[in-house]
Amino acid sequence: MLVREFSSKSHKTFELFIKARDLVAPATLNPICRLQLKVEDSKWVDLGSTEVVFMSKNPKWKQNIIIDHCFEKSSELQFSIYSGADFIGSIECTSNHLIARQPFISHIFRGTIKEITGTIVVKAEEVRDLESKINIGLVGHHLDAMDFGGKSDPYLIFYRLLQDDSWSECYRTEIIYKTLDPVWKPFEINLHQLCGSDPNRSIKIECFDWDRCSSDDFIGQVTVTLRELLRAGSQFALINHSKTSRKGYTNSGILEVTSSTITRNYSYMDYLQNGTSIKLIVAIDFTSSNGDHTDIHSLHYSNSSIQNEYQRAIEAVIKIIEIYDEDKKIAIFGFGGRPIWIRDISHCFSLTRSESNPYVVGHEKIIETYIKELPNIELEGPTYFRWILEMANDKAREKTDGSIYNVLLIITDGDIDDFPASRDLIVESSRLPMSVIIIGVGGECFSNMYRLDSDSGVLKDHNQREALRDCVQFVPFRQYMSSPESFESKILEEIPSQIESYMKLANIKPLLMKCPFSD
Repeated sequence: MLVREFSSKSHKTFELFIKARDLVAPATLNPICRLQLKVEDSKWVDLGSTEVVFMSKNPKWKQNIIIDHCFEKSSELQFSIYSGADFIGSIECTSNHLIARQPFISHIFRGTIKEITGTIVVKAEEVRDLESKINIGLVGHHLDAMDFGGKSDPYLIFYRLLQDDSWSECYRTEIIYKTLDPVWKPFEINLHQLCGSDPNRSIKIECFDWDRCSSDDFIGQVTVTLRELLRAGSQFALINHSKTSRKGYTNSGILEVTSSTITRNYSYMDYLQNGTSIKLIVAIDFTSSNGDHTDIHSLHYSNSSIQNEYQRAIEAVIKIIEIYDEDKKIAIFGFGGRPIWIRDISHCFSLTRSESNPYVVGHEKIIETYIKELPNIELEGPTYFRWILEMANDKAREKTDGSIYNVLLIITDGDIDDFPASRDLIVESSRLPMSVIIIGVGGECFSNMYRLDSDSGVLKDHNQREALRDCVQFVPFRQYMSSPESFESKILEEIPSQIESYMKLANIKPLLMKCPFSD
């Protein structure tokens, strides 16, 4: 198990189900899979391993491995397969690639010549401790009378089946006094607590009669599954096995499900693994305060050995987010400059020189296009976000069904000169499938950027209409430039919760996810 501590809102725990096929190995093949994490100084530390599967070239391991994952902290992992002391093969990948591409399928390799020695298949499932609950109503019919006067004081105990086949009590109802037909109050319980969120795992329900002065009397029990409990109207016979040999005995009463619903808070990974793709838009500041790109003191200055702050910011954000973009097509715009192909100051122009096709593929192509066009753009001003935000909002409106979530990355060297208009547009953005990341480069104070971020209060437009959710993250680059990992983490830490908040606001469920508890 990965032992790093995460404070990020995007921290999730995943269970890895691992199998392999067509392994090439010695005549006797008893494969085991080992998972390692790369840490400081390029050292590998063990996260866990499977059991040994004997005599199999196509093992399906039962021992799963648990890992922690952060959206903004992509870890380097290595899966290695051995048979005894013999190395069969391995593959390295990042945790983001592993989680985003499900199932993860890859060849494994051995030696410097990269000989293919089999295929590994890894399925990652999020461990849901507190995300899904069942609300259930139960009644009893014709329970055995255990008290004088022909009545009982019944209550129920629920037990979860553990991996060692032992039972652990997980819930107890209230006592209903002096009745053989009790109606218990509907109750809510976490699915992981009840059955490990497994719809087919056994759940034992015992019914007892409460006694004030002696031990409680056992009425009967039944073993069911979550799948069965989800069928409102289902009836189950309570059996007391000490009475089954009696002539004419059928049961000790009936337990009926009167209502049963599951409530679930979907996570960002539920969406990204089930039909939602992130689309990126990058907007770069070409105002005159940046300084001419040929001046070594300019924020746009770069050469073959030095990346400027714009390049570093682009690379830090996009190399992580583009993993979740299926086609890797990223729109790239500029603002505040005078491009030679437009011949006028523009506050929203495509760096591909095509307004209808502003896309390039991958973060390396974005940097290449930016550097290529720098000499062809005269730096002007002022710093206006309005037109960039309007364009991004229009793109976000094109698909609001959950299939696309848009991320606008604005990199700027100064405070904005159109705060009221930008504020109003961001209030509108909060209603759309969209996040806005603003990175401040250079040494400005960026006071208005912090106001747009609105971490200290709800953003309101000029009509006092409130933003429905926080969809902006502002980060001043120079505060984190000495720690690239902290910079990446700070930039992206709110994206997962912003995806979740929009989907909840729009009442959108993961598009391709099937309810695991339905028939």
